[in-house]
Amino acid sequence: MSRRKRNIIIIVAFLLLIALTLCAAQIRLRAQIIEIEREVSEIRGLERLRETTLTFRSRDQIVAESAEETTSPDEDMERLHAFYRALELIPPDLDLAQTFREYFSGNIAGYFEFEAEAITILRKPGTQYATLAIFERLLYAHEFMHVIQDQHYDLTQIWERVGESDNYDLALATEALIEGDADAVEWALADRLLTRMSDRQLSYQIRQAEQMMTVSGRSEPAPAVIEAVFNFPYEQGRAFVESLVEHGGWEHVHLAFTSDPPQSSEQIYHPQRYLAGEAPIVVSLPDLVAIIGEGKHQVFDGVVGEFYLRQHLMTILSPSRATAAASGWGGDRLQIYKDSAADDLMWVWHLVWDGAEDAFEFAWAYRRFLDLRYDRANSDGRCWRRETTHCFARISASETRISMAADQATALALLDWHD
Repeated sequence: MSRRKRNIIIIVAFLLLIALTLCAAQIRLRAQIIEIEREVSEIRGLERLRETTLTFRSRDQIVAESAEETTSPDEDMERLHAFYRALELIPPDLDLAQTFREYFSGNIAGYFEFEAEAITILRKPGTQYATLAIFERLLYAHEFMHVIQDQHYDLTQIWERVGESDNYDLALATEALIEGDADAVEWALADRLLTRMSDRQLSYQIRQAEQMMTVSGRSEPAPAVIEAVFNFPYEQGRAFVESLVEHGGWEHVHLAFTSDPPQSSEQIYHPQRYLAGEAPIVVSLPDLVAIIGEGKHQVFDGVVGEFYLRQHLMTILSPSRATAAASGWGGDRLQIYKDSAADDLMWVWHLVWDGAEDAFEFAWAYRRFLDLRYDRANSDGRCWRRETTHCFARISASETRISMAADQATALALLDWHD
């Protein structure tokens, strides 16, 4: 046999070996996926109704796809920007849409696309045929749980209902139910997997997970509220769902998706209030254009909720003090107006508390909040001023009101309006 033929045979044999190795790897990977899906369905008591696809992408691919999205602000992002500015959660000149995209692409590890019914898992290039490490198995379990949710509860329809309400607090509560359900199942599976591993296997899996993790490419940290918004549905949502399971099993979670959804971040923070049927108090405000004058237009009229109230207070107060001051929240309404010519905001915020004691605790904390941030602006102790004027008052035993405007006269007029 000639050397040329021998070389051809060696090359063919080598290619065949590679093909067989990849085929074996794909078989092992598929077996892993089938086992994860079986255990997720067993934990949650729900079966997949339709097939889905799994793809692997690198972080660079996810960043590139995110960069292709439009950077021009739409009406929803402008409204959210005004909302964050009013609560002083972001700098006025922050590109909020870009910040969200960078944070998402820098921290995401996997996701489920509703319309395509496809799961995507983050992986380094060249590892798409490797079997799943424990971190990836748990990640796939989480995303597969979203597949089951969508097929049984129609997540698109759920989000369409939330979108019609223009209520950020309701949106957070809904996302907490969805992500909390998936996270609770993921943690239940983690308990199963960890009990089957030796200490050596666990150490190896941890090292693998550390090697797969990559840091965000963002040069500057995102505002604290961005991180909090991303973490809340997972951390608080899981605690909420686990409380429901402890109270009435997974059937109670099923009811939360189908007939009794959580309506506020307060219910997520305090599952006992959800279980007791304590719904948010509806607060309404009239259109106050007559008070603020011509040339201004309303950019937001909605609920703030306990989550964003905590975030607002934590810009000055300690987390423990902010949590205590916000925990008696019963309902609220915030209206924000904008002077387009000057890019100035003015707003009024009416809050209702669960009781007089809660209103008193918040009033004490919020006066402290204003004292630390601003200078006293008048002798009756209702207004504080820096670049703008903030005014605060208890309207009744269980209601408080806050206003903000460039000038004190407008801030006081917003504070003192009557039905």
